[in-house]
Amino acid sequence: MGVGSAEGGKYRRNNSPRRLRSCSTVRLRSIFPVTARLMAPVSSETMTAIASVSSVMPMAAGSPMWWLPKAFYGPSDFNVTNNVTIMTLYGIPTPISWTGFKEQALSHWQLGGIFSYNSGTPTTVTSTGDPLGLSNGGADPYGPLVRVPGCNPITYSVGGPVVGYLNQTCFTEPTVPTSALASLPYGCAGFSSAGNADSIPLAPAGQTYCANLLPLNVGRNTIYGPKFVNFDFSVNKFFPIKRISESFNIEFRAEIFNIFNHSQFVPPQPNSGDTNSALISPNGSYADVGNITQPANLQTPAREIQFALKLNW
Repeated sequence: MGVGSAEGGKYRRNNSPRRLRSCSTVRLRSIFPVTARLMAPVSSETMTAIASVSSVMPMAAGSPMWWLPKAFYGPSDFNVTNNVTIMTLYGIPTPISWTGFKEQALSHWQLGGIFSYNSGTPTTVTSTGDPLGLSNGGADPYGPLVRVPGCNPITYSVGGPVVGYLNQTCFTEPTVPTSALASLPYGCAGFSSAGNADSIPLAPAGQTYCANLLPLNVGRNTIYGPKFVNFDFSVNKFFPIKRISESFNIEFRAEIFNIFNHSQFVPPQPNSGDTNSALISPNGSYADVGNITQPANLQTPAREIQFALKLNW
């Protein structure tokens, strides 16, 4: 248990117990035995629904946010909420009466597969720079943006030279009622480029942009994806050699990982990652980012095929 604190865009732990993880798992297993030579059962398993939340607190001296930890409370960086894994192994049935070459060539085959799915890792949309004046170079949670109502923040497009993901026009900066400016205990920093081309629009009537406010309608790690989908496939063939012993056999295996060669990506990351979710510049202009630059190849690489022989006795 602990809370991550931001320092230079990275997290470290302090003594406040602010991390919570809960998990519910559903396992479904079905087995259908079939009377046949070297027949393996068909089995499947699916799991897991997980919720993991944490808070991140400012470290800068004199920060006005140290007493407001709930403002930074949200899903943790490893909160992958839905995970499904289905594993199958099927032994192809053959008549016991087969003998000779037909038995050696056509019996003792197995087909296997593992299907994996998850709902994707979370990310945080921010502005660049240091809008709250925390002297931390714009660490992840301290420049959150305001989501525009009725606008889809995700525009996932694959196939071109750029893989797009975040719709920067669905986010803007916080505002306050113009009539309340005089009552604020601090100055209100604006955006010099607001209303220009490729910038945030002008503030609504009766409102004034205030860059050094902390909006709470977006929050940490509330944008998810892309989804992770993968299928691994295998073919096994056993060659029994009973002249040596009843249990002696040679096993041939052909395994294809990511058989459909499906591309896997992580979403644009804030300033502790590739900075591509830092959508709005300090002057209010769009940073023209929000694209995907990092494949999730460490999880599942491009299609791989391997062959193996194994002696069993």
